[in-house]
Amino acid sequence: MKREMSDTEVEAARQEVRAWMATRPDVTSAHIAQYTTLSDSTCRAWIAGRFPGGREVVTGILGAVRRAKAGDILAPGAAESVTLTEDEHQPAPKVACTGKFYETQTVRRIADVLDYARNAVPLAW
Repeated sequence: MKREMSDTEVEAARQEVRAWMATRPDVTSAHIAQYTTLSDSTCRAWIAGRFPGGREVVTGILGAVRRAKAGDILAPGAAESVTLTEDEHQPAPKVACTGKFYETQTVRRIADVLDYARNAVPLAW
């Protein structure tokens, strides 16, 4: 069987995944596996370094992690998310921050837009 990737490339990808997972203790290999064509055991073994993996394994896991970093999947605090309902007779309340919250540049931009919308003059219906 021909190796598709060098050990250096595989180890660099593995270190990137491990470093990201260290910042997100709420994410496990099972969560990552949900966004790949790989099994949880394959992801777990590759991340732990017990399985060298080929291009499919490395690109699958690394792709899922990079999408999570971008905020496309596995959003922080997803299990603790808050659903806001619209009540036109009451002003929008401020939502208390509960649990772990990861402030990113994207979150700050969204917060700015939401603050602007909340403080804007209400539209007449």
